[in-house]
Parts: sequence; structure tokens; C-alpha cells
Amino acid sequence: MHETHRSAALVTGGASGLGHATVTTLLHAGAHVVIADLPASPGAAVAKEFVDIDPRVRFVPCDVTVQAAVDAASEPGPLRTAVSCAGVATPGRMLSAPDH
Repeated sequence: MHETHRSAALVTGGASGLGHATVTTLLHAGAHVVIADLPASPGAAVAKEFVDIDPRVRFVPCDVTVQAAVDAASEPGPLRTAVSCAGVATPGRMLSAPDH
């Protein structure tokens, strides 16, 4: 992951789950990470959790369709990585069997 050293990475949905794991990995690889997630997410607390690894890590509360998150990500260094972990899925059946 040497390509990420000193470059900026934008992780949407970075406050939890796969996004949180991705933030962790990128920070340890030397990237300057911007966590983009909904305002109601624990994104601010997650960013504080990582300050010891990189004090420039920050949380940008946003909807992933807003260009401001990408603009914020490019401030600490050239944007080289964008990982989309944002999304909402509702539980439901993917396939249904015919009634017999």
C-alpha cells in the first residue's frame, strides 16, 4: 500500500462496519483519511479515535451525493483513494420459491 502514503483517501460510510475497517487499514498505510458519513453517524467519535495515528484524520458529515466531501478529501494531499462503503439495505428476500 505504498501508493497511499501521504495521499488523501475518502471513505464513505467510514464510521462503522467495513468502512471503519477500511479507515483503519488506510491510516496504518500512511494515508490521510477523510471519513464521510451521515451527520447522525458516530463519525466524529471515530475520527477522534484515530487522532494518535494521524492528527489530520477528520470526519465530514454529509450525504454521499454531495461534492463537498470529495473537495474536503483533497485538502490534505492528492486524492488517490476513494472507497465507497456507504449504503443502506433493508432486509428482505432476494429470491422467492414458487408455491407448490
